[in-house]
Amino acid sequence: MKFFKFLSREKEISISQARKLFEENKSKHEESKKELLGDLERQYGETREYIQEALRKLEGAKLMNDKIPAREKSIMDGNRKGYISQVIYFLKVLPIDLLEAESVFNERLEVFSKSSFKGYQILIHFFETEVHEIVSGIKRLEEIFKSSRKGLDENLVKLSSLFKELDSVKNAKKKINEEKEKRKRDHFAKENEVNKLTKEIGDIKNSNEYGKFNSSKEHLERLLREEREISKEIYQLILQFSKLLRKYHNLMGDEVSLKMEETPVEAFYNEPEKVLRVLSELADLVSRNQIIVKPNEKQKLIKRLSSINEDHLLDSHIKLKSKREKIRELNSKIKDNKILDKLDELEHGKEWQEKQLRELKEKLDEKIPPPRKTDSIIIEIQESLSKLLGNRFTIS
Repeated sequence: MKFFKFLSREKEISISQARKLFEENKSKHEESKKELLGDLERQYGETREYIQEALRKLEGAKLMNDKIPAREKSIMDGNRKGYISQVIYFLKVLPIDLLEAESVFNERLEVFSKSSFKGYQILIHFFETEVHEIVSGIKRLEEIFKSSRKGLDENLVKLSSLFKELDSVKNAKKKINEEKEKRKRDHFAKENEVNKLTKEIGDIKNSNEYGKFNSSKEHLERLLREEREISKEIYQLILQFSKLLRKYHNLMGDEVSLKMEETPVEAFYNEPEKVLRVLSELADLVSRNQIIVKPNEKQKLIKRLSSINEDHLLDSHIKLKSKREKIRELNSKIKDNKILDKLDELEHGKEWQEKQLRELKEKLDEKIPPPRKTDSIIIEIQESLSKLLGNRFTIS
């Protein structure tokens, strides 16, 4: 019978109705606590003043035994100043709201106890009365904070916490959705930036100006190849006579022969007629034994020197000069063309934007940890409200 009577009292309410019932009962409960809190707040103020007075006594206290060593006295004074500062700071960071702040007080007290323990141990030997007054004042503060909670219904405390958590979860869900939308927008915007840069790069590469620029580069590469081939031919021709050129220089003291040995191509490019003269004289000097060579090499050297085609070399010089002039012109033209700088700038910008796009994609794919489900919080609110009011409630 009692079981069915209990079921008959069960009431279905909404979460907003549950919150209203909580607020009404909290208001009634707080009214009954107002008088108690008023008295505790008065004690709180008096106790703080009591501690501050005890600090002033400690600060001005004289040693009973003034004959202790100077070093010990210095250590004691340092600890006294440190301990006083720690107590002042502890009073400064204490919470103002007695009703809501017991846990905060306990945290502050724990930190203070650990930080001031060493100073307390030292000072208790010199100023026992003054230190005990400070400690007793702090203990009274602890009792005041505990007393502020005694008349508070634990179900009300829990409900207050649960409603705050419920609001926090709802806000968290909203923020998660906002964050997801922001990530999508950021990714889309960055994707557009990359696409824009890709189009700009494509437009430049498809332009007539870029086509002409590429043609100039290809022409330059072709000229460089041809210039290397002519230089190689000249280099190999002169290099085979390097030993003879050394002997010629020693015999004649001629600077051109020295340049021919050290930098054959540049010597020929700068002074072609003088180079041909030296090569012509080499054959004559070898044949008249003014330049001594091995007998078995003499005829071969004379034959090679005599077979040099001066007209071909002079033609090669004209070609080499022409190629180098064109290369200089094209290099200057390519250097002055800003299209490559613009393209490099765009491609570097695209690489950077693509890197950021990959990071945004990873962030977009990254799962955001969901907050606690509201269902479990509502069940706890339902149970605490039922206990508080003595009726069975179901929150729909």
